[in-house]
Amino acid sequence: MLTQAKLDQVMAGFGALRWRAPQRTLLELAGDSAEVVWGPLRFFLDTRAAHGLDDLVLGALLRSVKGETEGRPRQVVACTRQGGALRVETRLSRLWILPAGSALGAADCPSDANKRYNAVIRWGVEAAAAGEHAAPYGAFVAQVKRFLPSVLERLDRAWAQPFLDWLGAVARLAGGGEAMKDLNDALKFYDRNREKIESLLQFRAELQEESEAFARRLEAKLRAGGVDGGLTLIDGRIFRYARQVKVGARAVVMGIEVEVALERLALHVEPVVVRDVELRRRPSSDDAAELLAKTALPTLAGDRRINPDNPEALAYQALKALFQNAAEALAAVRG
Repeated sequence: MLTQAKLDQVMAGFGALRWRAPQRTLLELAGDSAEVVWGPLRFFLDTRAAHGLDDLVLGALLRSVKGETEGRPRQVVACTRQGGALRVETRLSRLWILPAGSALGAADCPSDANKRYNAVIRWGVEAAAAGEHAAPYGAFVAQVKRFLPSVLERLDRAWAQPFLDWLGAVARLAGGGEAMKDLNDALKFYDRNREKIESLLQFRAELQEESEAFARRLEAKLRAGGVDGGLTLIDGRIFRYARQVKVGARAVVMGIEVEVALERLALHVEPVVVRDVELRRRPSSDDAAELLAKTALPTLAGDRRINPDNPEALAYQALKALFQNAAEALAAVRG
């Protein structure tokens, strides 16, 4: 059950988080060039390395290439430098990765007849020569950002910051430096405060579950107390009390929705038009606002506080009064 002590705990957790101004990195001082980002690529591509990224970088590279590429699971069995190129071998693929300015081409990159996929990938260009695939920096960074949250839990802390610095350097080459800087700073903040943030997220999930259980108990009490017709519980913790009424020449289903939000210690009330009976659809927001303005339902909107010392009894009383007021407002519309 929710208590004031739980709330004090979560507020103390939020208060303990402090933002620190990010420091300039070695890669930023080295400048923005293809040579700067090319060096670390081999390490981050190799799924066997200690970075904890698994196949995040390799998968992002493959997804940024148009055409058929190897799907998961992708496990690198060899990753070597050969004459200014990277040769990456997996069980199914042989990939040659060339930097943007390399004089090498597809003719210098022999395929392997025993592999299902053979590809020569030119990293950092928008278009490639015949026999090559282009993997632009921007597309690569977008794919990394898309799947980065899935690896945060297993990302090795020793390599988290160097990886984010490197990814930021790649993003600057793609012209997305500012957007990447925001993500980089946010991920640095997350990594510094990982345990606190994950604890708070877990607390939030527990509150969500508690809110839904709380709402189910309230629903049973309300129905036992005579509030039944027109009452539904949707999405686990939102009460809807609605009836069909006629506003002018239009028949509509309208009423109020009440969200049980224990994380805010509130019952949040919104008047709603659920459906136009003739059209069998929900009116537009402007149309609904016009219909609601002809009733007393908008006066019920707002938050009703839940007292953590005796939440269930007080919430039940508040809800019963709200639904009674809504019934009266709807009856007046029918009249």
